Amino acid sequence: MRILFRLGLGLSLYFLFTMPLQARCGGVLALVPPGLRIGTDQHLNLSTSSHTYAPGEPGSDNPYSYEFLEAASPFIQAGKSILILGAGSGYEAIAIAKKFPSVSITASDISNDALRDLEINLEEYGLSESVRVLKSDLFNDLKGEKFDVILFTAPRPLCPDLLRLGPLDAIRLVSSLSRCTSNFDSWGTIHERALTQFEEHLSLGGSLILLTDKRFPHSKFVSPQIKKTVLGEGLWTPNHEKDGHFQIVRFH
Repeated sequence: MRILFRLGLGLSLYFLFTMPLQARCGGVLALVPPGLRIGTDQHLNLSTSSHTYAPGEPGSDNPYSYEFLEAASPFIQAGKSILILGAGSGYEAIAIAKKFPSVSITASDISNDALRDLEINLEEYGLSESVRVLKSDLFNDLKGEKFDVILFTAPRPLCPDLLRLGPLDAIRLVSSLSRCTSNFDSWGTIHERALTQFEEHLSLGGSLILLTDKRFPHSKFVSPQIKKTVLGEGLWTPNHEKDGHFQIVRFH
């Protein structure tokens, strides 16, 4: 009964207060890796809704966005065409467009919430005309298009520990549970599809840079001639080692 009471209280508080506040004024300061900084400008101030992943910094609970962009930055050069799958709130797209204004960037996502955040953030930085925004389920709406670099940043859904719920943790549970349950089972399928489809969208000599789980059987889904280079590894959530390790992999 106590758990049901906590959950009910959390639901009420969440829908009455948390969702409207997050929808109106959610935001995050996201650290930009040194290779993509301009002068002393080290952070991006991004608007994020309650249903969009917020990029994290080293030492945070989701450091993989910073680590991913840092690992990918050496392969991003002026004059290249870049596709960002799972662009989210625009962290990678904005950092790249600011540093390399001549780069052709396509940022896609399947989530309407993410695309709305992306467009708001691009407008805030004056980059609406510099980044092509597209709603697409992976490569479905990119038929016949090729890119020099493909970045795929969809993170693994993380679920709260139900056995460690505190009195008000139901709020945190409700805010993440729908994302966790709907995405976790399909996470592997999404990466399978990306790995089996990306080759036809890469220009000659191009690269796919993928954020994935260290345990994922990558080689099972790519052709033998594709080379794999591990660019980085880390904990999905540094404070909870049991959540496993992420891996940043370059396929070329």
